[in-house]
Amino acid sequence: MTTLTVFSRPGCHLCEEMLFVLREIKPRYGFTLTVKNVDTCEEWLKVHGNRVPVLVASNRDTRDELCWGRLDDAAVLKWLEANQPGPD
Repeated sequence: MTTLTVFSRPGCHLCEEMLFVLREIKPRYGFTLTVKNVDTCEEWLKVHGNRVPVLVASNRDTRDELCWGRLDDAAVLKWLEANQPGPD
């Protein structure tokens, strides 16, 4: 199962914009979408700091940072299509 994780913080308008688009494409690609507030975890805060939103895509085989700041639609779609589960 593919998971897209947005590292965010409250009041971040870029985070809200990214989440809006991801929620729109979610039904087509069937990924799980999670949101993590960087201010709630020292490790996330140390890694991301003021660099939000950060979009990370993962599945059982890989974990990749796809973009930060603004959504890179092309990178997201390319990753999702390349990592679609194959036929059984």
